[in-house]
Amino acid sequence: MKHTPTLMLSATLLIVGCSASNDSGSGPEATLAAYIEAVESNDPAVLELIWFTEWDSLDETELAESRTDFRTHLDQLYLLTSVEEYEIIEIDEITADRFDYLVRMLFRDDRGNGHSTQLLIQLIDREGRWRVLLAPSPAEFLERR
Repeated sequence: MKHTPTLMLSATLLIVGCSASNDSGSGPEATLAAYIEAVESNDPAVLELIWFTEWDSLDETELAESRTDFRTHLDQLYLLTSVEEYEIIEIDEITADRFDYLVRMLFRDDRGNGHSTQLLIQLIDREGRWRVLLAPSPAEFLERR
């Protein structure tokens, strides 16, 4: 199913209306907004909003260890420029527990210059919460940086 919203959103706005929900009561769009806000503000809480495919096969202890290890690399996730606004261009429901969002982001640097980019952001339902899928593994994510 495809949706094409046209509403421009501030990066700090948490979206109330969600196109899908899970047990936690917040849908993928709310998670996307919270993720962008956490990344922009360098909030360590972003760790609770991300997921790696590799984590699917870990038990609770291994998952906690992997999250702790990745915490030391959070600076690689944070943005160096400010997200002025973003727009959801397209939403694809791949499965009931995976949505792909094509997002256009407008960044503003310290001099006030703006530039935009489009990103495909995948959201998946894991552990009863929507999370941003970053890569197959933390190591692969860090190699891309």
